[in-house]
Amino acid sequence: MEQLVERTGESCSVAQLDGSDIVYGARGGAVSKLATLSVQIGTPFPALQASLGKVLLAALPADDLEQMLA
Repeated sequence: MEQLVERTGESCSVAQLDGSDIVYGARGGAVSKLATLSVQIGTPFPALQASLGKVLLAALPADDLEQMLA
């Protein structure tokens, strides 16, 4: 993850869905930006409000996604 951060200049995170939330499992590299998000491992965020959550939701089968959004 640190190598990816160095190459891209972007932060890198790993999370998994937990119901309608994502839970962060790993985070690599703090990158200086105008706006940053302070994330600790195990921190839950609503999946629909986080870009990483939207990516994970997009990978769900249609029926599972519909049930999640209901």
